[in-house]
Amino acid sequence: MEILSGKFYFIFICFILIILSLILFCFLNFKEFKKIYKPVLLFMLLVLIIIFIMKKDVKNDFQVDKNILKFYNNYIEQKISIQNNYIIIVGDSRMAYLSRDENLLLPVNMKFIAKPGAGLEWFKDTAIKELKNILNHKNKDKFYSVVFNMGVNDLGNYASRNVISETYYNLYQDLALKYPDVMFYIMSINPINDYSYRNKSFPKVTNNKIIGTNKKFISLIDKNNVKNVSYCDAFNSLKFGIYDGIHYDSKTNKKMLNYIINDCVLKAYE
Repeated sequence: MEILSGKFYFIFICFILIILSLILFCFLNFKEFKKIYKPVLLFMLLVLIIIFIMKKDVKNDFQVDKNILKFYNNYIEQKISIQNNYIIIVGDSRMAYLSRDENLLLPVNMKFIAKPGAGLEWFKDTAIKELKNILNHKNKDKFYSVVFNMGVNDLGNYASRNVISETYYNLYQDLALKYPDVMFYIMSINPINDYSYRNKSFPKVTNNKIIGTNKKFISLIDKNNVKNVSYCDAFNSLKFGIYDGIHYDSKTNKKMLNYIINDCVLKAYE
């Protein structure tokens, strides 16, 4: 409402100036003054008319902005304090492309550690080091949450899906035990388009393998029962728009961002 209110205040001031001008015009008899002031009065009236003509367009433009703000406020500002929380997302190309999606308004309290084509080796050699560097220098006034979304690129490189889930889980658990004041979320490996993706560079990846790997993650989380490790089932919670067999469209990225904030991270606050 601040932008709209500002316009009304401006119009109100113009009204006051016009009234004062009329008072001066009626009660002051200095001919030279009236001669100079008449053009000024006319100019002010024209300004006021232009403002009224533009008023409708200004209101409509603001209404669009208001709707955008309302949408993001629903899942960012109203449910999570930007000042007191910090979310780190670690992932492969899916998270990397989400972070670069120009149609999304990313929260200012969100950090991405993500790379296209990333797998287990990148996670061990690069991502963990970067993540530890952040967590070792935490802002004491913020609560930190880490969301992992790794594994789809590894499914074509390993014979057993159990190897993937167990290797990743052990690395995740080590981090959780090292940083007990940080909440760690293992998000499901999410679906591909079986037909499109099978004909590309990783023909061994299938949704059945993904489902099996996710189930193994869940069993490991339940078995070990580490208090600051939780599972987020985006696979069964969202409908995915897949444009090339593996990567998601902008609409899906928006739903994914919403899911991470509302239905994944915020579970810890309920």
